[in-house]
Amino acid sequence: GVEKLWASTMSETSNPIDATVIERIDLSKPRYDQSSYLGRVRHYWDVIDPTTLFTSQKTIDESKKIINEYNNYSTIPVGGVEKLWAAKKVVSSTVHPDTGDTILVPFRFSAFVPANIILCTGLVSPLLNVQLFWQFTNQSYNIFVNLCNRNATNSLTNKEIGLNYAVAVTVSCASAIGLSMGVKKTKFLPKKVRTGLGMLIPFTAVSLAGVANVFMMRRDEISKGIDVKTENGTIVGTSKKAGWVALSKVGASRVIVSFPSLFVAPSINRLFATTKLAMKYPKTKLPFSLLVISVVLWSSLPLTFALFPQISEISAKKLEPEFHNLRDQYGKSVDTLYFNKGL
Repeated sequence: GVEKLWASTMSETSNPIDATVIERIDLSKPRYDQSSYLGRVRHYWDVIDPTTLFTSQKTIDESKKIINEYNNYSTIPVGGVEKLWAAKKVVSSTVHPDTGDTILVPFRFSAFVPANIILCTGLVSPLLNVQLFWQFTNQSYNIFVNLCNRNATNSLTNKEIGLNYAVAVTVSCASAIGLSMGVKKTKFLPKKVRTGLGMLIPFTAVSLAGVANVFMMRRDEISKGIDVKTENGTIVGTSKKAGWVALSKVGASRVIVSFPSLFVAPSINRLFATTKLAMKYPKTKLPFSLLVISVVLWSSLPLTFALFPQISEISAKKLEPEFHNLRDQYGKSVDTLYFNKGL
């Protein structure tokens, strides 16, 4: 773990900073290549690594010191580059990048999987009143995660944040109620089909709420547009069409991310419930369910998060007319532009 890695560093010397100067590393960027799918998967596995939840404040402060020393003097701790990346991982996962404050443990991204094991277990309940409670709890947890990790320059007011929260809760609960009533009216369908439709309710409700939340919180990106850049990072204007593509990708990712934990995992658990083992020992159902949800979450989240690159590219011809005939400083036609899709 990160604690062990740091401890091994501190045991080697009382001075955490070595005088060795290495080739400059840009610590403002992820460690792994974000242009490749595998690189993005490795990055997100680092992001959700729950071992950082147990990092002490002392280790966090020492890691911040290492990063500051490296940024100011280009030196690394004894043990080489791996020790530097370990400090970077600690700071990235526990400290707010704008304020420098330590993020509360339950609302760090590394707490996402442990928290969602509990949330998903409640969300897939066949009882509507239980589902509604967990839909409300899920959206409440999401809003606190967003508040604790949002950009310090975020222009949303508390009133707007409250409105977005109310919309997300309303959409998720209304979807659960409406879909449940709809399934009850399909008595003409075979029981297995109705059971399958019922299992889709939590996934559909969470997905709709996630998409609604994205478009509510970031609606200005469609009405006003987002920055589009050339390959070398030069901003050439703002595009409403690029904003629409960005939000569509984020909305799609919210749906895809929910599917494994809210449909695949429950399907596996339902199959297990029909086995002789589960029928003979009913108490095995809960631990088996928790195990399946845990494995599915930890394995699927990095794989699904990594589907869409953070920096997306788009043909200039698919944007507004003012981007169709751009040329670079050498007079060469600019056919592809780039934008940050957000999270």
